[in-house]
Amino acid sequence: MSLTAAQLSNHVILGTDVSEQAITNARLGQYDQRQYSLIPQNCQQFVYPLITKNAGNELSMADTSSKVERSINTQFDWQVAPALRPYVSFALHNVIEQKSPTSHLQNVIICQNMLLYFRKFDQRDILAWLSEQCAVEGYIILAPGEGVVLAPFEYAPYCAPTSECVAKN
Repeated sequence: MSLTAAQLSNHVILGTDVSEQAITNARLGQYDQRQYSLIPQNCQQFVYPLITKNAGNELSMADTSSKVERSINTQFDWQVAPALRPYVSFALHNVIEQKSPTSHLQNVIICQNMLLYFRKFDQRDILAWLSEQCAVEGYIILAPGEGVVLAPFEYAPYCAPTSECVAKN
């Protein structure tokens, strides 16, 4: 969303997971209210309301513009705009197998709450492998607290307020 909001179109995003259900859910491109509140204001133009559950009131997408008419019993979710779909793909991938899901190096690798499922020595091995998959001057972004085991010397710390990020030298 941020790249498209900045009118950058030369990017592709690959989301991976070991779970087929997680991939299926990701392909839907839907957010709940809590997730929506985390989307920056300049990116909210790329999501639109989607009514997924209705407890009595029949509302269509055209009706969602009127906040007064929304029922307290209706759960609103948010759907990614179709304009973003060409930039995003998903693949089933098990990082522990250390087989790349692509044939090229990545400029940015984001590991969000993945390493915590592994023992420390596995975390080091996974990070070393991810380092091999990261392009020079690329970034590896980890969830807060996951970068504690990051030891590759070819990385320099990069300050990020809500995550741990390192740049490959």
